[in-house]
Amino acid sequence: MKHWIWTFLICAHLLQAAAVAPINGLWWNPEEPGRGIFIETQDDITVAAFYHYDNSGNNQWWLVAGQLKLNSAGNMQLDGRWLQYNSGQCPGCNWRQAGSNDAGAVSIEFLNDYSAMLYWQGGATPIQRQYWAFENLIDMLTGAWNVILLDELGIPLASGLWLDQPQGNVLTGIDELDGLVYAEYFPDSGNLVMIDDSPTSFSIYYDVYMRANKFYAWYWIEEDGDLPQGNPDGLATGYRWASKSRVTTGQGPYLKQLSAQSERMQQQQRLYRRETAFNPDNPAHLPPPNPKIFERLNKPK
Repeated sequence: MKHWIWTFLICAHLLQAAAVAPINGLWWNPEEPGRGIFIETQDDITVAAFYHYDNSGNNQWWLVAGQLKLNSAGNMQLDGRWLQYNSGQCPGCNWRQAGSNDAGAVSIEFLNDYSAMLYWQGGATPIQRQYWAFENLIDMLTGAWNVILLDELGIPLASGLWLDQPQGNVLTGIDELDGLVYAEYFPDSGNLVMIDDSPTSFSIYYDVYMRANKFYAWYWIEEDGDLPQGNPDGLATGYRWASKSRVTTGQGPYLKQLSAQSERMQQQQRLYRRETAFNPDNPAHLPPPNPKIFERLNKPK
């Protein structure tokens, strides 16, 4: 039974690494500001709404919807035809049905959950998820989190993380037992990895897939001093309960019922300040699920 469960988990992880649904929200090309695409996926149906301009500078509103499918490269892809909308309801006017006409074929190939290639009549345009409150994925991880860890039998464990010290591609904080937490993002490979160095004799290593207010991760529990080996010990999901602004400035969204825990962890954080440095000359990318990705961590001694 255990062997079957692990076969399923590893196959699921390989599929996730090869083909993932895009992160919902606003996408753009940072080299071409002024236009963008709203993308949202529900189940396997994706809708993309494109705001841009025609040759005369008139604003355009196009939309495509369809089923995400796996392409020959192993990436998720949306294929369809743009609908160009016009003559709709103006601000303060009575409602009227907008008109639409075909604006040509479009394909969006999602290279991962936060970057894609847009193929349309304008050519091939690289696009990525736009973040205006976060500089990068490590910045997005800044905040307070409740983490639920499921082992191979689906038995849940709970943990709390307070991460409020971003520095470049490195982030530090503490867990609910006042153990040091250290995370590092590797832009060349897209890996975001984290270690919870708890006061116990064990550490938890996370291979993180980030969302704005949630993260998913494969985790390994190892004795102190040991790096992860072999298959992960299970799946973890992190739920944000305090925003980046809340933990770094004291102002911002949070769940009020957890404010007492927030204040205690913030006091403890002052005792756990650790200087960190990001070394850009790390070894070549070792993709997940290989646990050797953790060997790249510049974890403070």
